[in-house]
Amino acid sequence: MRPLRALQAGFLSLVVIAAPLVLAADPAEAFPVSSCERIALQSTANQKYVSAEVSYTGTVDGMLRARADRIGPWEQFLLCDVTDLRFIDPQALFSDLQAANGWVTAEMGYTPANTYGGMMRARPDSSSVGEWEEFELVRNGCDNDCWSILSEYNQKWVSAELGYATTDYRYGMLRARAGALGSWEIFHIVRL
Repeated sequence: MRPLRALQAGFLSLVVIAAPLVLAADPAEAFPVSSCERIALQSTANQKYVSAEVSYTGTVDGMLRARADRIGPWEQFLLCDVTDLRFIDPQALFSDLQAANGWVTAEMGYTPANTYGGMMRARPDSSSVGEWEEFELVRNGCDNDCWSILSEYNQKWVSAELGYATTDYRYGMLRARAGALGSWEIFHIVRL
């Protein structure tokens, strides 16, 4: 397994599939996935682990939220290197490890945009990678495993939305919506 600092050399993705992994950028082109590593993401702002909410239904099914006190099945992801010559900088794609079994996407078409636009969710119906599933992990200065996530589609940073009440189902929701980095946009990568 290559160390995470190798992320600066290629694409990354989080996915779980028993068969060999292939990313389909378009019908004529596919990219191999390799060097997978099991991880969890933890928001540095609230010290909560990111969960894929697989018990939610409808448009929020698979919503990613920084809300768990410990790592369980919904908080586990695979981080994989992907080679895609369309990009120079490292990229990241995410998928939850347990129930959704699909790529994580930034839902750019959701309305109202101020509530759900850019919401990150593990989509069980996603079998290929498009613009909404491409992210860049950028090392942040807090320590070696501290990262910020940039959406390639809208060039916005992924935030853990901590402005909702802790009892609200949207508390800790991850969204690609920030124009600048702040405490809500920093995550630890925890190797499992």
